[in-house]
Amino acid sequence: GLAALETDPRVIRITSTENLSFPQDDQARVAIGADLVHTGTGVPASVGSGVKIAIADSGVDLTHSDIPVPVEAFDVTTGATAATWSTNVTPVVDHGTHVVGTAVGSGALSGGKFRGIAPGASLCFYKITNNATGAASGTDQIKAITRAQAVGCQVFSMSYGDRASMYMDGSSAVCQAIDAQVAA
Repeated sequence: GLAALETDPRVIRITSTENLSFPQDDQARVAIGADLVHTGTGVPASVGSGVKIAIADSGVDLTHSDIPVPVEAFDVTTGATAATWSTNVTPVVDHGTHVVGTAVGSGALSGGKFRGIAPGASLCFYKITNNATGAASGTDQIKAITRAQAVGCQVFSMSYGDRASMYMDGSSAVCQAIDAQVAA
């Protein structure tokens, strides 16, 4: 029992795993100093106004009151060009809505507590995932990367990647597309 553990030299500490953890969604903004930028403490005040942010993800809930109306929103999996892409970006999973909220969310539902990093920025959203599994092909990632640069986005966010990539040296087609758009 406990007496044996107390005398065992390999045991350093005994603790409970019954403690509760809570989401820390409001802490990132504080940790990176975004609140200081928002209020202009030591720097010119900014909430991202004039910046165009592109997010390529699993879809976004455009009915959520914290999510701004995007400049454009396309499901790039539905065609070859913007002229053929669907504007239905309904989420497959909620990850895309979470990412959009972190970046540009207004925080309206929480009285500002869960406001995004750049709530004044403009949003361009590109759904890159299929509806069956939520996976994104390299082709669809490249379409989103290329479109974001073409419409003048200064920031691009895509939390998707290939964990099984044979080469981790920047030579993949997606990495090359990113490099080309940054250079442009």
